[in-house]
Amino acid sequence: MRKKTVAMLMAAMLIFGGAMGATVAWLTASTAEVVNIFTYGNVDIKLEETKPLGQTAKMVPGDVIEKDPKVTVTAGSEPCYVFVKITPSANYETFFGKFTSEDVAEGWMLLAGTENVFYREAANEAPNAFNPLTNDWTSYILKGTDAYPNGAVTVSGAVTKADMDELKVAGTDGLPTLSFQAYAVQKANMENAQAAWQQVNPSGN
Repeated sequence: MRKKTVAMLMAAMLIFGGAMGATVAWLTASTAEVVNIFTYGNVDIKLEETKPLGQTAKMVPGDVIEKDPKVTVTAGSEPCYVFVKITPSANYETFFGKFTSEDVAEGWMLLAGTENVFYREAANEAPNAFNPLTNDWTSYILKGTDAYPNGAVTVSGAVTKADMDELKVAGTDGLPTLSFQAYAVQKANMENAQAAWQQVNPSGN
């Protein structure tokens, strides 16, 4: 009798336990999906010159020639270092004098270790200095005069007829030139201007 009672109790416990097991559930929860979107950063620049017309001007000793190259970083670009490499032809000095940092507009700085690379920073004013540019950033490159505030070069008064005659012999390919090339490199994560310049000109020249 006793064994039968124990057996019945055990059976009842199993049935009760099974019923309990059928109603137990884990505590769970979930959230809506969170998506991180990584959009693009960009830097766009352009180099323009309107004077002299056709980028060609007649040289007369002592004349001041309007020359207005300018570089523009377009709105929406990241803050950046802007570089301009200025290359005079081999005979430029004969007709215009040696090109130096004195011939460059205020605000441009000679990059250490170079002779003809100048730079400045394009960024918003504080406190938005690290935000993309809200407007086009533009800077003229050459120093101006009262008559030509956006830039000019002056033909040396020491130029002689013999110098001019040599140009006639040399032909078009022998004319003096002053060339410009612009670069822009993001400012973020660059230690300094030298480090930025290495990104576009690893040789450092």
